[in-house]
Amino acid sequence: MDEIPTLSHIARKSGFSKSTVSLALRHHPRIPLPTRRAIESIARDIGYRPDPALTRLAANRWKRVPEQ
Repeated sequence: MDEIPTLSHIARKSGFSKSTVSLALRHHPRIPLPTRRAIESIARDIGYRPDPALTRLAANRWKRVPEQ
């Protein structure tokens, strides 16, 4: 694969939605363990690595700014 692997690639290959893939890779409790393991296996096989900059950006996405 010449392209950088993305959640979309994993979703297409696994047959799950991008949101399911995203939740599975973040170990969300709503995603059953067998589903998570299947998605993690595909991610590993295609060489998926989360983008550190996007991960930091997403982590701050829902933080509220304290009221002054």
